[in-house]
Amino acid sequence: WLPELAHVNSADLISGDIAPLERRGYPETIENHKQQQARFKALYASIKG
Repeated sequence: WLPELAHVNSADLISGDIAPLERRGYPETIENHKQQQARFKALYASIKG
C-alpha cells in the first residue's frame, strides 16, 4: 500500500501508465519494466538457443 498512489486507477498502476500529475509526491522509476523485460527475453533467447 502506497498512500501517494491511493488515488491512481489500479489498471494504470499495473500497466505503469501513470500521468505525471498523478505521480506527484512519488519518486521517478529506477527501471523501465517494459524495456528490462524485453532485454531479459532477448538475453534468455540467446542463451536458450
